[in-house]
Formats: sequence, C-alpha cells, structure tokens
Amino acid sequence: MRFHFLSRLIACALSTWWLAIGDGYASTLGSLRFDHLGYDQGFVQQSIIAIAQDRQGYMWFGTQAGLVKYDGYRTTLFRSDPKDPNTLRDNYASALYVHHDGSLWIGTQSGLAMYQHSSGKFSNFLRDGKQGAIRGNYKIQAIVSDEKSGLWLGTDYGLMHFDMRSHQFVDYRNDKSISNSLRDDLITDLVTDRQHRLSSRADRLR
Repeated sequence: MRFHFLSRLIACALSTWWLAIGDGYASTLGSLRFDHLGYDQGFVQQSIIAIAQDRQGYMWFGTQAGLVKYDGYRTTLFRSDPKDPNTLRDNYASALYVHHDGSLWIGTQSGLAMYQHSSGKFSNFLRDGKQGAIRGNYKIQAIVSDEKSGLWLGTDYGLMHFDMRSHQFVDYRNDKSISNSLRDDLITDLVTDRQHRLSSRADRLR
C-alpha cells in the first residue's frame, strides 16, 4: 500500500523537528506540506469526526454519514442497514479506537461496535439488564483502553467501562451526594497516562 499523504507528513514533521533544534521551531513551520484527500479519492463526506490507522495500515475515518476505510488508493464506505444486524447501528461514527490486539472499535451516536477484519462485518454491543432503558441511545464521544481486557467509553450518559470478554457495561455517573463522583455526565474526551490513570474532561480516576 502507498500512503503518500501519511509518509510525506511524517517526513516533513521529522525534518521540521531536526531543523527546530538548530534554527528554532517558529522558523520551520512553513516547511510542512500536505496532500489533500477529497472527492477524487471517494471522500464525499465532508464532516470527519474521528481518525485511526489499523495494524494493516488502512486509514479509518468516522463521519456523520458512515465509516470510511481508505487504502491509499480508494475508499470503502460502511453504513447502517436496519435490515442487516451485521452493519453499524448508526451512521454517525463519532469515535474510533484500535486496540492493542488489532481490533477496531467504533463509537456511534447509538452505542458501541467492533469491526471484524476477517469477515468485513460489525458486532454491535447493546446494554441489557438494569441498563436496558438506555440500550441504544447513549452517544459515545471517546474510547481508550484500560490496558487489560476492557475499554473506557466517554459518553453523554457519563463514563462507562466495557468488558471485552463478558460484554458487560458498568456506569460511572455524576452523583451530587458523592464528593468524588464525576463532575459532569457529558464526557467528550478521555486520556490515559503512563501510570494507567484515566483522565476525562473534568475528572480523574485513580
């Protein structure tokens, strides 16, 4: 595969870094060059919300109109089909995450999905039991690994933990009666540090 747009960007970034050591960072900003992907490459969706690259080198783009796969030459669009349970449940792909085991996870405006590379199909994970009332209407804004066998999900319903083995969800929400609960149920971004501490937009779990 050839990813000219990616390799050029990396090369330019590295050259910029080396020049910055001797000549100062500000003087090298003008040396960056970008290749543009658009209609000619099959990008008919204008609103890219999330970007990820998998182990095979493919680029994935989450848009408001579906999930786009780019192989360096052409694009493939994955969209929801209500008649096919092996497609995305929602076209709005708002978060992407490539796990260390190579699996691609997609956060949509209607829940969590995983792309199966071998079959080209999707597995959708719905909440059940006590959380059945919000099975399909939670919006995922961010996904990170818990460095074990689970995922942290930043949603509009608070922080969620998803166990990749049992497929169970656990909620962490704002509770005014608990001083160290989440400050806000709207989680728009998640980051983990080297000590595996999880930081959200307004809080931190230890």
